[in-house]
Amino acid sequence: MQNNVTKQHYRSEFVRFLSRPPINVFQSLSQFTDHAVVLIDYDNLAQYLYSLYDGKYVYMHGLLDIAMDRQMIMLDVPQLASLLISDIVDYIYYLRVKVKNETGLNLFPVFFSAVGISRYHVRYDEQYKANRRLSFYKLDDPVLTYNIRLVHGAKRLAVKLMNELLLLVPNTTSIVLDRWEADFLPKVIERFAPNSVILTLSNDSDMLQLVSDRHFVWRRLHMKKERRDVLVTNKNVHLHMFKGVNSNYAEHIQKSVPFYTLCKAIMGDPGDNVIGIKGYGPVRTVKLVSYLVDKHDLTPDVVKSDDGLRKMLRNVFNEKEVEQIIVNFKLVDYDRIADEFEKETNEVEYIHERLRNITEGANLVDALNTFDLLPSFVAKYQLYQVYKC
Repeated sequence: MQNNVTKQHYRSEFVRFLSRPPINVFQSLSQFTDHAVVLIDYDNLAQYLYSLYDGKYVYMHGLLDIAMDRQMIMLDVPQLASLLISDIVDYIYYLRVKVKNETGLNLFPVFFSAVGISRYHVRYDEQYKANRRLSFYKLDDPVLTYNIRLVHGAKRLAVKLMNELLLLVPNTTSIVLDRWEADFLPKVIERFAPNSVILTLSNDSDMLQLVSDRHFVWRRLHMKKERRDVLVTNKNVHLHMFKGVNSNYAEHIQKSVPFYTLCKAIMGDPGDNVIGIKGYGPVRTVKLVSYLVDKHDLTPDVVKSDDGLRKMLRNVFNEKEVEQIIVNFKLVDYDRIADEFEKETNEVEYIHERLRNITEGANLVDALNTFDLLPSFVAKYQLYQVYKC
């Protein structure tokens, strides 16, 4: 009996705090600053939803184990959305109150997400993330079909509500893009705040290209026997960029770090359905980039233009491969995507407006009244604590 209780408790804790950075991450960050903007990848916070898409098991407050229990989630969309938003409020409480009390850091949370297929990415590749798109009616498993539709609907509702509700929470905001990939938003926000220290919370390996002397990334890595919490900085970013490349190639890795997105464009990214050049894995790619640095004067300035990139790549690849890499580079490089995004004046103004909420106050009473629209939502006490902070 005790084992069942322990297992049930473990399931609940596993989900609720899956993406919560421990205090020691912020203790490390406090060496650099006394206040920081914290950018939170909403999909990473709710990453257990996406494990459904892969057919893996998922724990959601002990309600579901898709691989073992084969049971349906006995909730409706608003109830499940309430649980997700409750986790977000709990997250804010943790960041604004507990971290402040234990480290002295003042944190300004910004949640970011997106809805719809990225119009920028499909402009260059119609199959971008095609392997992630859901086709509910082709699924043979009725339990899986039911759960996926429910979770997908709850996630969309939670994002929509969150985008409005978090504007009412002091010093906190949310940015939800319509038909744009949201992953590059930390790069845009970084440009808006050139003197701020930024911490991005995401396990997405693409985020590693953000790391600089004032931009850090927190990752929770799931190893075979343990989970490791890592604050990625300039000093250790190379350890995370190229999996499968051992220390014998340390010199090649160091030379490849400034060209991480070029390496991804050559290797491809199966998670996003970005097809790389055949035969180029991590080892061969870092050796190639190191060769281009030494023999053909590859510099960060070279990859800023299509012409410069083409000229460099023609030293190694044929024309078809060169064009494939050019397309891939546009799909994965945040600087390129941010440049295109900033041409969309309306979108940029929208972000500016959202970011103003970090420094301007908000009406707590309105926030609580709005939260009451959701059934079974019980986070008022924590929200009051956030306001006091």
